[in-house]
Amino acid sequence: MHSFVQDTTDFIRKLEIMGDILDGSLMCTMDVNSLYTSIPHEEGIEAVFGAMQDMDMSEAYRGLLVDFLSLVLYKNYFIFDGKYYLQIQGTAMGSNVAMTYANLFMAAFEDAFVYRDQDFTHHVRLWLRYIDDIFFFWTGNMDDLMVFKERLDGCLDTISYTLEYDLHEMHFLDVNLQRHKSLRDHLMKNVNLQGKTHTAETWLSAIPDWSYSGHLDHGTCGVRVLEHIESIRMYHHTR
Repeated sequence: MHSFVQDTTDFIRKLEIMGDILDGSLMCTMDVNSLYTSIPHEEGIEAVFGAMQDMDMSEAYRGLLVDFLSLVLYKNYFIFDGKYYLQIQGTAMGSNVAMTYANLFMAAFEDAFVYRDQDFTHHVRLWLRYIDDIFFFWTGNMDDLMVFKERLDGCLDTISYTLEYDLHEMHFLDVNLQRHKSLRDHLMKNVNLQGKTHTAETWLSAIPDWSYSGHLDHGTCGVRVLEHIESIRMYHHTR
């Protein structure tokens, strides 16, 4: 899964290795509306089966896992207001399989529709996804961005996106990104991860190794990274 983001730390790592950001590019986020309950059963099962093709397992074992998944999806009953219902689309959000199922479906959706889109090829710089939350830089104009989003909305009847974009500031996961210019030839990118936590030392150990300088004080740590041309400031919101 090329776009996969594991967590906030992984997101920051991938931003750091991206390189320079083009002037005028928009910071964009998209997320699928009610993804878990919107995945068509057939397309979802096909995505899982396709992902298993690269795994070292027998055909019989793949078939068994698909049978189990089908049982979970097609026999998902629930009770509401004293009446029993059968969920005919998507997966229950509390199911153990839900997150992996959704991730594999989104990866297959990207392979089938996103990466093959002509506007994606021409205008998208970096495309990162945490389950159904997507962050990317858009180098085209806003009209083309709207057309790109509408095309993705039309790929499957049950899948639609919410889009947000801004030239200067954007929120993704628990990071706030702010782009700014500096008069200096060499600009500095500050990544401040702030927030009170009982697991601050664990958080600190997970911070990327690149150019780390900071201190641990009441759950607050800082990271500095030198960069050229343009910089982004990211603030971890106080929890």
